[in-house]
Amino acid sequence: MSRSNRLLVVALVLLALLAGRDGLETGGPAGCGPVSATLEPAMDMSAFLPDKFLARGRMQAGEAYPLEEGQKVLGAVVPHHLVAGQLLHKTYKTLKEKANPDIIVLMGPNHGGEGPQVQAARTDFHVEGVGRIFHASNVVAPLLEKGACSPALAGVLQREHSTGVHLHYIGEFFPGVPVVVLLLNEPRRMEGLKTLAEGLAEVLGDASVLYLASIDFSHHLPLEAADRMDALTAPLVLERNHREVIGLSNRHLDSPSSFVLWSLLLELEDPGVRIRLLDKGNSARILQRPELGDTTSYMILMATTDRWE
Repeated sequence: MSRSNRLLVVALVLLALLAGRDGLETGGPAGCGPVSATLEPAMDMSAFLPDKFLARGRMQAGEAYPLEEGQKVLGAVVPHHLVAGQLLHKTYKTLKEKANPDIIVLMGPNHGGEGPQVQAARTDFHVEGVGRIFHASNVVAPLLEKGACSPALAGVLQREHSTGVHLHYIGEFFPGVPVVVLLLNEPRRMEGLKTLAEGLAEVLGDASVLYLASIDFSHHLPLEAADRMDALTAPLVLERNHREVIGLSNRHLDSPSSFVLWSLLLELEDPGVRIRLLDKGNSARILQRPELGDTTSYMILMATTDRWE
């Protein structure tokens, strides 16, 4: 083969590779456009969910939560403590059966409070055992351009377990579905949340979305006091009483802002959405240590609709 022919072959191979890469980069789910602008190195989030917790959750979870026939799930409130692994696994089994999202929006507290008020991840993630989880750049980029949120600080994102814990489950139960990860500081006020919800809903358009809020409930209380606190909190979240919820302390729930944003997004999706309390737990009961003086409570809330179109 002559030198000119060899060069031609090399050029054709390079063009083919570039074309394949372009197809990868823009191959988002139907209605969602491109997923990631480039295949840059993904942030490794494997450390959040050790194998022993995954195995225990799978073993103990049992069947999915029963829901009425014909119900579509629009979203859920889920815990982020590994102690609640059984609840987590059972919830994701239910979501897998009752939701068919083009995209997942995951929001949770920025426990450390470092950085801007609302931070959006603009990186893909890697989780050992499930592979790459794409961020929905076609959603995140317009949000950043609008000034609705700020780019997530890498250190904050990589340390934050409220969202990090869920990436394995998302990769396992919804492989290939891109995710929008939002971290929220907690000023305990409504300011900006409605504007953020409206901006996000506008960018999401007609995509089928699963909204997940990562929230733990009563903190640092003995079991009996935690039960009393949960009995006060549950009606407020089930009624979506935003004005009351936003001012609640860590003894009620650790991310009022995440709950209110989640609820606002659901209302924009379907004004007739229904919120149900499917399950609840407490770390003292799960660990079979009722004498603990510092416990955390968990609630599984599910948002459903009769509308499937």
